[in-house]
Amino acid sequence: MTDLPTRDQQSQEDCWDLSSLFPSDRAWEEALTKVKGMLPDLTSYRGRLAGGDASTVGGFLRRYFEVLEEMEALGVYAYLRLSEDGGDPDRQRLWNTYLSWSTEFQSALSFVEPELVRLSGTVVEELLHREDLVDFRIWLEKLLRYRPHILPEEQERILATLSLPRSLARRTFSSLNDVDLAFGTISTPEGERPLTHGTYLWFMEHPDRSLREQAYTRYLEVYKSHQHTLATLYATQVQQDAAEARLRNHPSSLHAALFADNVPVDLYTHLITQVETAIPLLHEYWKLRADLLELHPLRLFDTKVPLVKEVEVHYPYEQAVDLVAEALSPLGEDYTRTMREGLLGGWVDRYENRGKRSGAFSYGSYRGAPYILLNYDPRVIRHVFTLAHEAGHSMHSYYSARSNPFPHYQYSIFEAEVASTFNEELLLHRLLSTTEDPRLTLHLHNRHVDEIIGTYFRQTMFAEFELVCHRAAEEGHPLTTDFFLETYRGLLEKYFGPAVSIEELDSYECLRIPHFYRSFYVYQYATGITAAVTLSKAVIEGKEGAVEAYLRFLSRGGSSFPLETLGEAGVDLLSEGPYQVLHHVFAEHLEALKTGLERT
Repeated sequence: MTDLPTRDQQSQEDCWDLSSLFPSDRAWEEALTKVKGMLPDLTSYRGRLAGGDASTVGGFLRRYFEVLEEMEALGVYAYLRLSEDGGDPDRQRLWNTYLSWSTEFQSALSFVEPELVRLSGTVVEELLHREDLVDFRIWLEKLLRYRPHILPEEQERILATLSLPRSLARRTFSSLNDVDLAFGTISTPEGERPLTHGTYLWFMEHPDRSLREQAYTRYLEVYKSHQHTLATLYATQVQQDAAEARLRNHPSSLHAALFADNVPVDLYTHLITQVETAIPLLHEYWKLRADLLELHPLRLFDTKVPLVKEVEVHYPYEQAVDLVAEALSPLGEDYTRTMREGLLGGWVDRYENRGKRSGAFSYGSYRGAPYILLNYDPRVIRHVFTLAHEAGHSMHSYYSARSNPFPHYQYSIFEAEVASTFNEELLLHRLLSTTEDPRLTLHLHNRHVDEIIGTYFRQTMFAEFELVCHRAAEEGHPLTTDFFLETYRGLLEKYFGPAVSIEELDSYECLRIPHFYRSFYVYQYATGITAAVTLSKAVIEGKEGAVEAYLRFLSRGGSSFPLETLGEAGVDLLSEGPYQVLHHVFAEHLEALKTGLERT
């Protein structure tokens, strides 16, 4: 870190321009003061909405969403400023000021949705048909779907009071996992190196098998030593999900989790069934890996080491933007021109500096640019894909914000990874079509095979584990440590097959997955890559109407539910077609990897 530049040493052209939100911190503070002054007007509607007429409710909604739009811009600006240098006191003050005010704001307006869902049928009918309230129609329709699952006011008040205790399992796991668990250090050829969540993958990709085994064993032994505490925490999470689903009149925990996006529970089980049909392909890959590494059988700590070492490249940022724009040229001039101007003209914070947030993300608001944080390194091909990935998110946000009113411009998490993965698919196609370097070609095939395994097969395995555990709780089955370990071991054997030996320690992996505390979330990674591959393949192959359908998808925002939006773009996730497309793509890359490695 000491070799990194400080924030004020970064060139302005390499930093994002946040003036589309606020021209300065002082302007931000002035806007916050103005928003605070608008709160009393909003809170004056407490107790007046549920029994109010359409004019009263309509007047409130206009004021309410005006403030929400400003609040969104305030929050995004403060977070982006903090991300520039998390150690800077002025940036910390900005963010903490926003958090404090946001909490006060949400508490003061907690009456809004409970009152609106109790509106009379007559008022609702008028609200949904008044032309002057058309911008709120979709938001209201989505909110009113919750009527059967909203409890009487006193019961809702009790649940709200218990909101903090209900998050105790997740918060306790986070404290234990992120703060208290220690894994020590390991001696490596590169010197003594700490074993942490962040370095674990580095160890798993190390060519020295004994080092991989040592790190893997040390890592999971720590979870094993806390197995009963961790199992109790996860059992509590599952039982809370089941209890709240019952309280809110949902048929199951799964139904409750999928309700917001109007996703039928059949989709979840359909995904698992479709993935099962491709498990023989996955087993073929594990056998190929075992043969190439001359390891029979493989262990789980052998499944991440690269079969093809990362190739040395040099893509300066501007050249990477050109490459991504060329890859996405099938989408037309408007898309590529807008993206290029944004990536070169103030959307992106490009390079690492001291205190800057690690990784990468895309984050914007309705009225500002869809900003991107990178820590770009021109020597790493993966970073070019990251640029394409985050540009996909930002262009999705760009089209959504310009095609919808604020109340429903935001697309769902279910759809979020589609545009980013779509961009990666077109970049991969471009590189494979133009490179003359056989090592880079092999690396790209290997990368894509591993990407599909991690995003499609692996996440579906996790999703299946969640489903088994929640069903067991709903059927009254005791959620013991042994139940979790035995269930997870069965899934490991199912997904890894005969080429990989599953040992006793491997099952403890189920106790370390943070996403299990965001119940029924991970399946969306699998559906996301399925939709993205299907849409991108149609564009790459020049299918009639494919480009127009994809651009419509980007423009829909939250104007319809995700399955409807994807269906209009040509992806029916309740059918077999999209999954078969993904399986075919996986098989193609697997065969190319196998053939290429046999020739080297």
